[in-house]
Order: sequence, then structure tokens, then C-alpha cells
Amino acid sequence: MASDEYDAETDTFYQAFRSPDEIEPIQIPTVRHPTQGDLYVLWCDISTCFPEATRIQYENSFVPMMRDDRLYRVRPHGIQYHPGVVLDVIYGKKFSPKKNRSNGNGSANGPNFEPHADGLTPNHVLGNDRSEKGAVKGEGKHVGGKSGTGNEEQTPATSHNQASTKAGVKNKLAKEEESLKASTTQALQAIHPRRKLPFTIEDVIKHRVKDIVKSRYTWSQGHRHSRFFCFLPRDFTPPPSTTSVEPTALDPLAPIRNDTEFEFFYLCDCGDTSGPKDGECNNRPHWIDRKHSQSFYPVSAEDVDQMHLRTIIPFVGDYMMGVLEMLKYGVYIDMLPQGVTQRVSLMIKYLESKGVQSCESFMAAAMSSDPKSAVTESTLDQLPPIAVLDSETWMELESRIDRFRTEEYADLMPFRTTDGDIRWMCKAHWMGMCSDEELCHEPSVFKGSPMSAESQHDTIYGVWSSRIKNMNRARLYFELAFQIPWNPVFTIWLDWDMTPEEEIEIGGAIGTLSAAVIHILVRNREGRREEAEAGFSCGYLPLTTAALRNPNIETFSLSSEEIGMEYHFGAIEDDMFDMVQLYEPISKARLAMVERGRKGGMIKANLAGSDVDSVIKTTFGLVGGFHQFGELRLGIVASPQRDRLTIKFPTITARDGQAVGYEVEKKKYEGTRTTDDDLYAFFAKREWRDEFSIVTCLHYDREFFYAGYLTEAVFLVSFKDEGPLIRALITSNKRLKSLLLKSKTADLDPSQVYETCKQPLFDHPVIEVFTIHPRKIQDKTQSSFTWRNPNDQAKMRVDIACNQVDRVEAMFQRYGPLIEQIDIDGLSLDVHLIETPVREILQEVVVKGSMEDVLVLGSVLTQAIPVQMTSGKKDETISAVKVEANVGIWTSFLVAIRSKVTELSVRDDPQRRFLRSMELQPVMLPEMPRLRSFHHSSATPVGSSLFDRSWLDMLLQFKGPIPQDIDMASNNPSSAHKKEIFARRSQIPDFQAITDLSLNGVQMTAEDWTKLLGYMDFSEMVKFEVIQKNPMSRETLLQIADAVPRESMALQRFYVQDDGGVDCDAAAALEAKFGPWGSTHKAGGAHVDLNWFVV
Repeated sequence: MASDEYDAETDTFYQAFRSPDEIEPIQIPTVRHPTQGDLYVLWCDISTCFPEATRIQYENSFVPMMRDDRLYRVRPHGIQYHPGVVLDVIYGKKFSPKKNRSNGNGSANGPNFEPHADGLTPNHVLGNDRSEKGAVKGEGKHVGGKSGTGNEEQTPATSHNQASTKAGVKNKLAKEEESLKASTTQALQAIHPRRKLPFTIEDVIKHRVKDIVKSRYTWSQGHRHSRFFCFLPRDFTPPPSTTSVEPTALDPLAPIRNDTEFEFFYLCDCGDTSGPKDGECNNRPHWIDRKHSQSFYPVSAEDVDQMHLRTIIPFVGDYMMGVLEMLKYGVYIDMLPQGVTQRVSLMIKYLESKGVQSCESFMAAAMSSDPKSAVTESTLDQLPPIAVLDSETWMELESRIDRFRTEEYADLMPFRTTDGDIRWMCKAHWMGMCSDEELCHEPSVFKGSPMSAESQHDTIYGVWSSRIKNMNRARLYFELAFQIPWNPVFTIWLDWDMTPEEEIEIGGAIGTLSAAVIHILVRNREGRREEAEAGFSCGYLPLTTAALRNPNIETFSLSSEEIGMEYHFGAIEDDMFDMVQLYEPISKARLAMVERGRKGGMIKANLAGSDVDSVIKTTFGLVGGFHQFGELRLGIVASPQRDRLTIKFPTITARDGQAVGYEVEKKKYEGTRTTDDDLYAFFAKREWRDEFSIVTCLHYDREFFYAGYLTEAVFLVSFKDEGPLIRALITSNKRLKSLLLKSKTADLDPSQVYETCKQPLFDHPVIEVFTIHPRKIQDKTQSSFTWRNPNDQAKMRVDIACNQVDRVEAMFQRYGPLIEQIDIDGLSLDVHLIETPVREILQEVVVKGSMEDVLVLGSVLTQAIPVQMTSGKKDETISAVKVEANVGIWTSFLVAIRSKVTELSVRDDPQRRFLRSMELQPVMLPEMPRLRSFHHSSATPVGSSLFDRSWLDMLLQFKGPIPQDIDMASNNPSSAHKKEIFARRSQIPDFQAITDLSLNGVQMTAEDWTKLLGYMDFSEMVKFEVIQKNPMSRETLLQIADAVPRESMALQRFYVQDDGGVDCDAAAALEAKFGPWGSTHKAGGAHVDLNWFVV
């Protein structure tokens, strides 16, 4: 076989080997693998040249020699060629390599290497371990087998000189044969001084995946499956039948066709795991065979077609490439069956064809100029490590993969390590990590008592839930929960009336637990006197206190429920799966929520209290200050969503490493009430950098709100009755930057409210924004009146968002010159703005004002509530007539302010009444020089054209680039019309092109697209969106693709859709034009989507 392969090579490459008794390296020719194309040195040649050799290594890095019966290191017939590297031959006993080389019998008489399989080290590959030391526990050291050989660090005291190397080695072997491991290593290091290591493919993979291997995910990050996953092309096997049919093997050289399906696989993430059996874990992540021939349970795979896979590759392609190459070369991952290697190699080639870079292609490119050159560290710098997937990307991946965990993925179980990260393991390794296998079964039999009959231990979700009815059973639950810290989630329903002593004891038990999530459900009760004085009238303060003080609980929730309610712990829908709230009691009465995100993380707490003042002081005292908090949210029990105070604590660290303000908290506050002076001293020491945000509708008159802490406030008030309190609040809180007042009544004059608060606002040192919201009308956009910089008359500006029933006449008259932005929504339906005097004032304010943006938004659709005639004839609605009249008023107003409009957004009706009304205006040319954004939505009737209405055609033509085909000498009416349009435009200063265009629900022909693309100036386009109802041809889609300004730095979004999508032929044509399918999940850059093909 070797001779045939040698003959196939026009150029022969030699691998250098060094034996301890040889002065010069021995060169052995390489052969090329018949299918993979890589260069290898055959085992038979190595065994012929170096009999009795036990392993091959480079310095302290082991080179695998064979594939044993456990399927480690699938490398057929040899070791891979390492250009520029001299490999060392290591012997397990006294050697005489020259004797056998003189035989010349080749591999026929050479020793059989299979007996040494157990002596090989499957957990290590050739690579620069110094650069990756510590990436995975146990990965940086060689574990010896039967041969007793290994590597120890060389010390200067035992080094040999280069000149006496050969004698030194032989003397060392003669004197210390029983300690051959140390002596061989010392001699080799003396012969071959350490030098810079050229990188091999395994080194490149280690460099590329080092962040993946080091990545850790907690339960709260929503990471609910193994870090290691991949798609593989389906290995088709015919269904069983009476006729014997040979399975169809997957050809590794055959290209993946458009109809090829893929399977999604998880790998057991058992490597580098810290658990109760610390020091005993030498596992490595491994492939899980779907067949029952292995000792591990099978994991079912999900079928995915190629069109679906193309949408997934863009945001996980690099990550998946890293996993595939780890599988192929055995880097950090073991147990890859031989039948899978072909599929892995084929998947790597497929990802490369989609633009995903592999380490193989990187090395091939680096060595293309000189095959004998080595990849060095400077070369490796050109290949950045693969980025770790964040929570958003994991969620995106999960949303694209449909699976039923209880049926298909029941083999991977979550295991929480002592460090707090979550690993998903096969059952064998999950059981092996537990400190006591009997403990793994204890939660399942906990329901044996009548006092905890409703109990369930779900290892698939990592949840142990139980309904407990007395204290004795609760003690057993918490004792067992303490012994199984690898279980992520505990849900306990304490369904009895607890005494104060029992609450204190349970609080103590909570303080000893380590868990990702603990949900506790208790009976609803009133707080005791001491709890009410502390501001916690809902009770159960010892339980909340224990959760706040225990840094080993990542998430804690406390809820209350009425007596006699039923709860089904196993009732959960897969699509509602949430990592934090999984198996959380279905109760709206949330008493406390404490989140850290990870073990020992900063606290984010949501506490329900009866009095904000008391809760803040109590919390400050119970936990010894606020330096442990990142955020504290306090909700009033009566209305926690409408009344809440949020305090955000930014991390401020002093030179000594302590949080600023910590010295103020050194006093032990437990058992005492914190005073206002303590709180004030703490926040003052932190230079008032903490943010206090209040949202309330009932309790804004609390003492704390006037103590000077607030930085942002939202109040629901009645200005007629509560004006003095609001003015006092502005005056008291000298750090208040934003104040939003929501009116309880609809009849509100915002200018009058501002005049009432004008003087306190003017005197305020830091106020930036003062906003008034009238009461929101159902199905209407919230009106808003904002004064920016109200404490500086020279800088003060006003922003207005008008809506129905707003009293805006006085606003226009008083603050017209100060209005900088105005948003007119629903002008055609506004009962105030359609009045002629008001409309004329508004027109003057817009035209003569200094506002930067004028946004005109609205709809001409018929109102949903009909008003019927009562004339005795057939009932008729008058809503259509009313809309027709208001559309005329609206378009008339729009023409009057056309020189200032920057954004126009219209929801037209199928009859396109807005466009027809614009055509009837006296000024036919759409002179809107500042218009940058135009959105038009209408259900265009089938058979009609987008440009049937001349006004829209003129608008887009007027705003587009000057065409080059205008015949200036022609008397043709069309040419004369164009000349008139662009002659008018050339006289308008500060003309701006449309940079944001959206047409929704339209019918578009191929001619319409040709005209539209000619009207657009894509060099300045920021957002371009067309959603048409009729299908577009492949030719039209490719015509649109040619217009995409791919080199534009301004473009953010280019979106074209019809009711269908792209077929395989269209996708192939677009892929040939733009390259591989892109991603809808990307941060930054332009998003280009052509009928679901993402560029």
C-alpha cells in the first residue's frame, strides 16, 4: 500500500525523527491520505525503523500513535506530517533500534503496537501546552499508562551538556532503569534544548477555541443545553425490510445537495467539572452515540433542512466550526466513533463553502507558498479566537430549533458545579459526579410521606419540587437539599401556619443552601407587629433576610397563596420554559425576589413593603448596608406595579479595593433601626452617584420622597388638588434630573401646569427634563409635552406630541418660538386641530418656528365605531363622510407646512384617499425639501399600480437624483414636466433626499420596480423597505439585488418582501452574487434582507 501511495506523489516530503542513540535525525517519507488529502507517516514505517518504541513526542507534547479499541484518536494508519518539527522517539525499555533496521524486512517482522494501546495517553495531543496551560483542568499534564513513562520539568541541577549527551543518556538508563520516566525526559531535554515550538493543527484549534473551553454559564443566563453542539449531514440508512439492504454510506467527497437534511447533536459537557467529588474528575466532553451499543444513553437529533440551516449558520457558524474541529482532531473532546468522522469532515467542508473559516483552511493558506514552512505565533495572530455565545445568541438559536425535551433530549441532565456554572451531562457522568449515588435517588422517594405526598424530582429540568405540610418534613427537605448542591432548582410550598420560631429555623436552613434557584410558596398572612414596623406587613421577614444574606443563592423568590389552592408541579409547557422562573409557583402575590446572576454576585432585589421609608431603613440594617446591591426595587403591596421605587447602585471602588461608602456600613445594624443620618451619610460618602427612580400613583407624599434622594420621578396626580405637593417635591430633591407628571383627568391644559411649576423648575440646580402626559385615550398614541432645560431660559426648548382632545392652543401661542420638535398624530381626527383658528396658529408656529423636526403621522382609515343615521331609510354610517372631509383638511394643512416637514407617515385606505386628496391641492408640485422619511401603507387593490396616483410619482421623482435622459430641447410634455420639477428644485436651498422609505401592502409590477429604483438615491439611503402583496419574479429580485448599495456606510436596513420567499434556485443565484447566507442576528452593520435571503 505504501508503494502505491509513494508513486502517486510527484514530490516526497520527509518527517524527521530523533532517537536517543542517533546523532542525526532519521528521515521517513510521508504518504498522502487517499480521501482526506493530508500527509501522514505510516505506522508500519515507524515500527520498522524504531522497534520497541512506546510513543512519539515533541518535547513534552505527546503525539498519538494509533487508534485503540476505545476509538480514541481516529487517525488511519499513521501520524500527521508536522513540517519543520523533529519528533522524538521514546522507548519503554532498553532499546536496540539499529538491530532491527538491519533486517530490512519492513513491517512484516516489526513488533505489533496494539499491546501498547493501554499505555498510550488518549487525553493529550501535540500542541503548545505552555500557551494554553490551565485552559482545562488536567489538560496540561501527561498521564502515564503501563509503560511508566512521562514528562517532568527539567531542573538545571540535572541537565547534561550537549557534547556528552549520548553517554549521559546511556549511563542514566543503566543506573535508574526503574525510574525511566524521569531519566528519559532529562536526557532528551539535554540533547535537544528547548526552542520555540512551530504550531500544528491541534495548536491552532486550541488557540481558536480557548474562549469556548473556558466559557462558563450560570442558570440565570438562560443557557439550557450543552456548550458543545453541532449539525451534521444526515447519514441515510434505509428502513428495515424483509429484503436485506446494505446501508448507504456517506461519501466524504460528495457535495451536499440542496435536498440534504441535517441533524442537530449535543455533546456531553462533563470536562473540567468541579463537584462534590473534587479531584476525581478526569472526564472530557464526548460524543454521545445515538445507538445503544455504547454505555451512554442516546441523544435524539432533530432534522433540519438546508434552507433552515442557512439562517442558523451566520450567528453560530464559527462556534460550530470550533466544535467540529475539536471533534475531528480530538482537541479537548473524546470518543468520536469512526462512522461519524466522515460526516464531521463533510460538515467542515460545507461550512467552509458558506464562508466560515476553519483551522484547516487557515493552515493550508499559511503553508501554500512553502509546504515545508511552519505556522508560527506571529502567523497565529491573524486568526482570532472564536467568540463565546452570549445569552441573546443562545436564545436566538433555541428559537430556531423545535424540540421536545421530555422525549427527545431526556438524556442530558443539568449539573451545577461548586463554582456555580451549569453543565449538561449524560446520565452516566451525571451520576458519577454525585458524591453519593444514593442521594441521587432520595428526592424521588421523598413523596413517600403523607406530609409531602405532592413531590417530584425532575432530573431533566434539574428541579426538585415538593408541597410540605409540617415542620418535621421541612427539616428533612432542607437537610437533603443541603446535601445535593448539584441540583439547580428547588421549589418548596410550605403549606401550614408557621410559628415565628419555625420561620426563624427555616430562614437558618435557607442560609446554608447553595442553589441556582429557590422558589418558596407560603400561606398568605398579615405581618406581625414588628414586621409591620419594619415596613414588611406581608410577613415572612426571616426568609427574605436569609436570602439577602446568602451569596450562594443565585435567585430566590417568595410568594404567598391562599389556603386550599391546588398546584401541579409537573404542569409546564415546553414553549414557556424559563430558566429562572421554571417551576415557580403560579402566584401573583410576589413578596420578594432576590437575584444575583451568579454565586457571590451583586444583589438585584425586588421587595414588597407597606411603607417605603421603613423598608429602605430596614433593608439597609438587615444586610449591613447597600454596598452588596446593584439594584433595589421596592413595591407597595397594594399596587406593586404602579407604585415602586428603584435604587441603582453603580460600582464605585476606592483605592483600597473597598466599595466607596463601605466604612459607613461597618456598624452592625442587625436588631436596630437605621436612622436617616446613617442613610444620608452613606449616599453622601458615595458623592450621590446612586440613582433613585420612583413611579407612584398613590404614595408620592411619603417622607422619603422629600428627603432629597430622588433623581427621577413619575407621579400620577391631580394638578388641581396636589399642586403644592409637586412644587415641594421639586424644591426638596436637589438631584432630581427628570420629572414626569401623569394627569388623572383628560381635561388638562399643559401650559397652565407648567406655569404653576415654572418658578421651582427655574430655581432647580440640575433639572433636565419636565414632562406632562395627559390621560391616555384608548387606542391612541400617548400625548406628551416636554420642557428641556427648564432651569435655563436661554436653552429651554419644547417638544410636543399632539393627539386627540389635547388643549394645545395655549401651547402654540405661548411657546411657539421655543418648539423644537412637533409630532402631529391623527390630525384628520382631532376635534381641536381641525378648527380653522387653531389650525392657522399651528401652521404659523410650524412655518416660522425654529424646530428641527416636524413629524406628521396619521391614518385615514374609517373609525371602528359607526354613527348610524335614524332617517327611516336604510341605516348608513357617517364615518366615511367624516373621514373624507378631514382628509381634505389634513392635506391642506400639510401643503401649508410642506417646507418644514421632515417625516411623513400615512396609513391610507384601499381607495388611497390621501393620495387622491393631495392631487387636488392647489400646489401640485410636492415641494418638501426637508422631507427625509416617507412611510406609506395601504392595501392597494389587485390590478392597480403603485404609481397610478400622480402625486406619489411626482414626490419620489422630485426627491430622487436628476435623471440623465432629460432632453432639454424637446417639447414633449413629459420632458417639459421633468424640466419644471428639477428647475424648481434647483432653486430650493438645503434640499435633502429621502433616506428612509417604507411602502407597505402595495402591489408592485416589474415596471414599478424599475421606476422606483431609478427614483432612489441609494448613496444616501439609510432605511429602504418595501413589502408587497403580489409575488415578484426571480428576475425582479435579482434586479433589486443589483441596486443594494453594499459599500454604503450610511445604509442600516434594506428590506424587500412579498408573500412568498426565495426558492432554491433564487437562493443559489443570490448566494452567487452576495456570498453565503447572512444572519438576522447581528450587532452593527447593515441588515439586507431580500425575500428572506439575508446578505
